[in-house]
Amino acid sequence: MLLIEKYLNTTIRHHIFKRTTRLFTTNINNNNKIDKINASEINLLKEHYFENQEPVIIENGIQHWPAIQKWSDIEWMKETYGNHIVPVEVGKNYVDSEQHEIPLGAYLDYVMKKDTKLDHGELPTLYLAQYDLLNQIQELNDDVISPFSHQDTNKFNIGKIGKGDLYSTNMWISGANTASNTHRDPLNNIFCQVVGRKYFRIFSPENEEDMYPNHSVFNSNTSRVEKVDCSQKEFDSAGFPNFYNVKYKEYILQSGDMLFLPKYQWHYATSETISVSVNYWFL
Repeated sequence: MLLIEKYLNTTIRHHIFKRTTRLFTTNINNNNKIDKINASEINLLKEHYFENQEPVIIENGIQHWPAIQKWSDIEWMKETYGNHIVPVEVGKNYVDSEQHEIPLGAYLDYVMKKDTKLDHGELPTLYLAQYDLLNQIQELNDDVISPFSHQDTNKFNIGKIGKGDLYSTNMWISGANTASNTHRDPLNNIFCQVVGRKYFRIFSPENEEDMYPNHSVFNSNTSRVEKVDCSQKEFDSAGFPNFYNVKYKEYILQSGDMLFLPKYQWHYATSETISVSVNYWFL
């Protein structure tokens, strides 16, 4: 048995879980909010936001997905699909993490504990990130409706946008307070929040060097700044003095919301509760 699975079995499975709602105090400045439209305004996504490469929230854009109701029961997901083996990142961030393969059920036990007062900080940081679980489990794939689909059930058909090439589809499952490194991707992104809440901060640096990219060739798309909410003095001490003044927009995605995130835009994300998301990268 893998060491990480053994750890999860001994430290998590013996707990009786009682779901609690975490109260977070993320304060969103209205002047910094990412623009928001509704699903009936899809033409604005194509004609304005995509053309100008500006991020936008599509409120309730996937509210019609069967996954919205079904996946909210994490215990059901564990009991139904728990025997499937999935890769998880183990470590404080993906730059320094290792990947281990464990049963999905063991990972979902971990996710549920991270959302309760049973977590006293002793758990390692695990993240099921950027994995095509929908391709592995067809029943889960049946619960979503790709925004690029031409099915009659698709109430938010993006149709042809950009080059019209869907590059990949991924799932992201995390416990509360799981954050990604500040980074940027070479593809346009439609990010769909299925379960829980996820905070996004999208940066607009006047100078790319103010984002302090990693010096490694393989991680040059990732910032060396790990904590984004620091004082000017703290950034100065850490060696990132210009980061404090980098402009940004932010938003907390709710279950049913979509985010269009243009390619090459620096962003940071953290789950405020148990979070299950699906994203579509396209050219």
